[in-house]
Amino acid sequence: MQTNNHLKSRATVYTLIGISIGLLLLMHFFPTPRGGLWTRTFYDSTHAPVFGIVAFCIFTAAQARRGWSNVKRLVVTVVIVVLLSVLSEAAQIIGPRNASIIDLIADWLGAASALFAALALGIGNALGRPIRMLVAIVALTLGLFSVSSLIKVSAAFVERNSIFPTLISFEAKFGRSFRRTNNAKLLVLEKSDNSRSAAQLTLRKGAWPGVIFHDLVPNWSDFSHIVIVWRSADGSPLNAYLQIHDHAHNRGKRLYSDRFNREHVLMPDFSELRISLADVQSAPRNRLMDLTNMEGVVISFSSNDFGRKVEIEEIRLE
Repeated sequence: MQTNNHLKSRATVYTLIGISIGLLLLMHFFPTPRGGLWTRTFYDSTHAPVFGIVAFCIFTAAQARRGWSNVKRLVVTVVIVVLLSVLSEAAQIIGPRNASIIDLIADWLGAASALFAALALGIGNALGRPIRMLVAIVALTLGLFSVSSLIKVSAAFVERNSIFPTLISFEAKFGRSFRRTNNAKLLVLEKSDNSRSAAQLTLRKGAWPGVIFHDLVPNWSDFSHIVIVWRSADGSPLNAYLQIHDHAHNRGKRLYSDRFNREHVLMPDFSELRISLADVQSAPRNRLMDLTNMEGVVISFSSNDFGRKVEIEEIRLE
């Protein structure tokens, strides 16, 4: 009977180790998905749960070491997880992912959350009920914090969909998730009157300074125009270069001839630029742009315009 229990214990240990190795290999060699912001964030967020499961498996397997105290099992688990996480990030230099301190911290947060969860479940300890409840709260807090970027991006998508057909509003709490600058500084201006908030874009030295709005609501097929409300903010006209593209453009070679392009002169007063979506759809040279799967809008300026200022109030569909 004792021999059978020993064999079962050894089989459990080998199974848990196998699960850990399998998850680590899958995380390293699974190719980065070609998707949008949410898909990429979800993929990056797998660090925490993977290392949480690995830590849980190692700690559970350590229970088979009958001569070890609970503290020793916990310390050994932490040491192994830290070493695995460091090796994991080092190995990613040659893998499909990129090594990152942020990923390393996510590894540790996920592992810590799982270890606290194991203690809360009573694995390897005899904690009282009040202490176990406290430990469970700590585990949940660490777990949520380890995937906070995914939670934030998910909230941003919910907000993005709620304000549609407005594509870009600088009053949105999570709007920063859908924009990035290139050789420019973006500052959201809080208006003191009843007008809408606007973004002030200060152009810096470098090629094509501007702002990129990405991962927009994709289906524009029920609308006829895209409208941009903007102005030159330093008292004199300014040439702006507008690009509009779909997901097919991003997946391809991103050729100039495969997107909508327009040059427009911004004046000091706010004005609306209305662009027909029929023109946007027919802009690519060798295909029709897919108005059910649009991706982004890019506003850029000449490198000679560094120091100039632009204000953008909103981008919407009509």
